[in-house]
Amino acid sequence: AVFSCVTDVSLTINWLINEQQPLPAPPTTPLSPGPGAQSTLSVTATSELNGASVQCYYTPSVLLPSIASTPAYLSVQAPPSAPTNLITTALNATSVLLAWGPPSGAQSPSLFY
Repeated sequence: AVFSCVTDVSLTINWLINEQQPLPAPPTTPLSPGPGAQSTLSVTATSELNGASVQCYYTPSVLLPSIASTPAYLSVQAPPSAPTNLITTALNATSVLLAWGPPSGAQSPSLFY
């Protein structure tokens, strides 16, 4: 998963995953033209991070407290099970039509494989 954070000031942007700063912090890129900065955080989606909150925060000046973004939540889903009731129909010598039913216990249908 990739998260981006853009601010209107050119200061360091930090990231929090489940309210803890990941190490090392990703680099901050100044926006051009004008003031501002952007940072991108790439996260490998694993089952341990399912439901994790991700936030960026920055400090607009040394005299002001840090400002945090609204959290985004990472949702990790496992691949679907195999389709059921596979049906093949020959169309001609080089083509077939495939149809299938949803995996057993599926919450939503698998539209393609």
